[in-house]
Amino acid sequence: MRIGGQDILLPTTMVGNYPNPRWYDGHAFAVLPKGEFIHDSISKEAFEDVVGAIVRDQEAAGLDVISDGKVYGGDSPYGTILYYYLERMSGYKLTGPPIGLPIYSTLYSPTLVGEVRREYPFHLVNLRAVRKATSKPVKVSYTGLGVIAAATTNLFYKDTREVALALAKAFNEDFKELADNGCDIIQLDEFVWPYGMGDWEIEALNAAVEGVNCQFWVHTCWGNYSGTPAYFPDQTQTEFGAFVLDKRASDAPAPERAYALFPQVLDAHIDALNYEVGRTGPDDLKPLAENMDQAVRGRGHRREIHRHRVRGPGRRPDQAGAGVRPG
Repeated sequence: MRIGGQDILLPTTMVGNYPNPRWYDGHAFAVLPKGEFIHDSISKEAFEDVVGAIVRDQEAAGLDVISDGKVYGGDSPYGTILYYYLERMSGYKLTGPPIGLPIYSTLYSPTLVGEVRREYPFHLVNLRAVRKATSKPVKVSYTGLGVIAAATTNLFYKDTREVALALAKAFNEDFKELADNGCDIIQLDEFVWPYGMGDWEIEALNAAVEGVNCQFWVHTCWGNYSGTPAYFPDQTQTEFGAFVLDKRASDAPAPERAYALFPQVLDAHIDALNYEVGRTGPDDLKPLAENMDQAVRGRGHRREIHRHRVRGPGRRPDQAGAGVRPG
């Protein structure tokens, strides 16, 4: 695979969030500005220190591609990966009802009341900090368009598709800025795709990456967030609108996981598809196997298929991941 101007047979990288040092999260200086850091600010020094520490861990592990670690500041790592972007765009009010999916229902659904426009850079400071700390190829992660669109309480556009396309325009501006400043790979974290895909997710993604001169990887995951497998809304007990996850019925209806991605994902203009699977057994590889011929043909694109087993702390040998790379 071509990464950062060199061919790497099996490039290694970190997929998602990296645990921030405890001296950083929740402190007053753990703040990323809307725009540029003041050069001599404590927040800039702390941010570059924490990113540098994360980079050094990855280099010590021998990884080929260095990730930004998703250091967004704030005191709620999971909430921040959604609200961080909305604070940098027009059109949103940072208030709303609980998000409808049970495992995310402790977060509120931001309310869209006006036109979406990118007002401030999203991740230029992240890219600069990583680039300052390493000479290896760099990957910067974004929360996916599908996640943000699905989480939105829309009071302005006609439907969710229009919301996603408006977001795509804003993100395309940011992607181009990162690519122009030397980002090798941009990763989109689309962790709600396993709940089911409509007729707009791939259209919005392709609009967002149009004309951007870098690689795009999509990471999608399912498993055991908050101590419970993902499931659809049901009659489970709620507290102030949030589902009480440890009281869910054992037979609650659940997503189809990998099956929900195919065949739609084969039309995505991406270089790699990553599964992160916190479940056991081979079932999540079956949809890939069933779509193998179409993936190879690629509807006019050459695609390379990658399947690999992953074993780490707390994982059994039959837990696996898979990737699809269109050329």
